[in-house]
Amino acid sequence: MRRFQKVYLSMARKWGKSTFAAAVALLLMVFDNPFEPGAEIYAVATKEQQARVVHSEAKRMVAQSQTLKRKLKVLDKSIDYPAANSSFLVIGGDGYSSDGQNLHGAIIDELHAWRGQHRDLLEKLTTAGGARLQPLWITITTAGDDKSQIWMEEEAYAVKTVESVLTGQVIDDQQFALICTIDADDDPFDENVWIKANPHIGETVTMDYARGMATEARGKPAAMSKFLRYVCNRKTASSERAITPELWAGGGQEPEPIEGRTGYGAFDLGRTNDWAARVAVFPRSDDPDAVLDVAVKCWTCEGTSLPLHREPYASFVRDGTLVVCDGGEIDFGEIEDDTVDFANRCFVRSWAFDPTFAGPFAQRLERLYGMEIFAFTQSARFYTAPLRELLKMLAQRRIAHGNDACLAWQAQNLTIRRNPKDEWMPEKLGGDLKIDGMVALLMALSEYLYHGAQKCSNDSAVMLL
Repeated sequence: MRRFQKVYLSMARKWGKSTFAAAVALLLMVFDNPFEPGAEIYAVATKEQQARVVHSEAKRMVAQSQTLKRKLKVLDKSIDYPAANSSFLVIGGDGYSSDGQNLHGAIIDELHAWRGQHRDLLEKLTTAGGARLQPLWITITTAGDDKSQIWMEEEAYAVKTVESVLTGQVIDDQQFALICTIDADDDPFDENVWIKANPHIGETVTMDYARGMATEARGKPAAMSKFLRYVCNRKTASSERAITPELWAGGGQEPEPIEGRTGYGAFDLGRTNDWAARVAVFPRSDDPDAVLDVAVKCWTCEGTSLPLHREPYASFVRDGTLVVCDGGEIDFGEIEDDTVDFANRCFVRSWAFDPTFAGPFAQRLERLYGMEIFAFTQSARFYTAPLRELLKMLAQRRIAHGNDACLAWQAQNLTIRRNPKDEWMPEKLGGDLKIDGMVALLMALSEYLYHGAQKCSNDSAVMLL
């Protein structure tokens, strides 16, 4: 059977995505092996006019092939194969109402244009092939922007399937992903990097076309977004992915034991049916450039909306990096007991917490156990320093996280949103992706930086006296 059932293709404009998808659609209908009688193939987009682009490419192919012309009947919105009772049809989200398809193949076009109101259509398409031997879904798109929520979720998922080569965590072995884009540190106006985003540049699209877009972008700021998306295949947004797998892998060294050491901690408890995380960092010395050992633990509950029986969650549960509380809510009492036991093994100088959800919990730690707590305001002003320091320390291999699988997954979900003051705020890529452990790590790192600055200030005062 087919090696892959899902395909995600992201390239710059004019690569030939529609032509490629049209050829595959005809292959599925007429020449698939094993042959699928009664095959239903769909070209789907948010609007019928866009869906017709792939369909029109297929019609042109039929017109140029004597074999296909004998077999197929070309109509306005369909290409039919009467001998097999099969069809290649057009669906637009603007006129779609049925969910009775039994598809053998679907071409999902320009995913970056899909919005929240199109989720129902996407779900119906991706669950409509259950009775087929080997259905195939092909998503073709260029990069989107901040409004392209569905695209951001699918792009992030596709990236993770590819990066399993680096992380060792198989996300989805049935998906093939090919994403062509310039790199984050590339100069978008360097003509030599454009081929990364469009391997057919100079063939299906001319260099003059790309140069014209670049010239317009230089002289007209409003055209920059169009140039980055259509020539460089880069997302245009005020947020960017924070940590690459290569950068995170640099902290794979095993943390040293925490017993008897001084550290700095934080909680991100979230809602009671969501996720919770506790992180503490322990410097190996008083040196400002010391390595920090990371101790992390994450919790969720049986009632979470996430499919815990599926990967990667199932692996987190098996290896103990994600604890599942019984019932429909996270047991904060269990976290409290675990934290008290943790604090008895070391000295955590202060615990930072998000007052939105963890206020009562933190107050119990202070009142009952004498722990020092600090309400960490959830704003870019407070996150900027620890975010910048984390990236710096990862590059210097000064974060020892021991390849904790659950934390590594959350690191790949983390993005940075910058405001006009160039203040940084952590955000997740989208959907059901979690970053609670990374948020707790940033708050713990902030406590470390604050107390380090206080120590330097006190030392300076002593020297002056």
